[in-house]
Amino acid sequence: MLTSPGRPLPRWLMLAGSLGIAFHLLAVVVMVLAARSGNWPSPFGRTMQEPPAFAASIGEYTTRYYLQPLHLAHDYHFGSNRTDVSSVRFKVRLKDERGDVVQTLEFPEADANFWVRHRESLLAMSLGDDQPVGSNRQNTLSAEGQIERVQVWEQDKSDRRFHLKSKPVTAISRNLPENGPSAWSQLLAKSYVRYLARKYGADSGELIRESREPIPPVVLIAPAPPDLFNEMIANFTEREP
Repeated sequence: MLTSPGRPLPRWLMLAGSLGIAFHLLAVVVMVLAARSGNWPSPFGRTMQEPPAFAASIGEYTTRYYLQPLHLAHDYHFGSNRTDVSSVRFKVRLKDERGDVVQTLEFPEADANFWVRHRESLLAMSLGDDQPVGSNRQNTLSAEGQIERVQVWEQDKSDRRFHLKSKPVTAISRNLPENGPSAWSQLLAKSYVRYLARKYGADSGELIRESREPIPPVVLIAPAPPDLFNEMIANFTEREP
């Protein structure tokens, strides 16, 4: 049985479809180029390399306005793939209304199953993502005209622990930056302590992080620093539920 051939697609529709496919492929390629690469071995350990400037600039727009609504914006660089991060564990001290400790929880939990321990390990690794905080004297005032303040770690000489301290950005040397928790780490600490306080009926909680820096390959050819295997014990600010 003979049938009549179908009508060809309009030329403008073929051209528009081809342009759409080309733009989609371009956005995916730019996202790949804009991803940080690594870890790459170096004398100072494994480091991450920043993407090319043009790819990062273009990828910021194509990812935000096109790939994210399509749920295609992940570059599959998971945090668990990084080998240059600190080994981190933490505990949460839950307190009553008088400030007395009523319960202490340690994470990752020793008796939890593999999947729960994995999720808790990812949380602990995110809490150890400290960032160098330097002075930016070109922009030290907020919109209200106040001097910008940053959170940095400062060691207490009495207990040798690190506590969060708010400092004006102008008090930090440009040539000698200090370390502090990232905004994401502070948000995670605040959210998780609030969750545990509500779960166990506590009035407040305190998160204490214990971390140890990774051993760099340079120790194979040079003497190791005396404090290489020391643990850093850091107290996040106490959070109310």
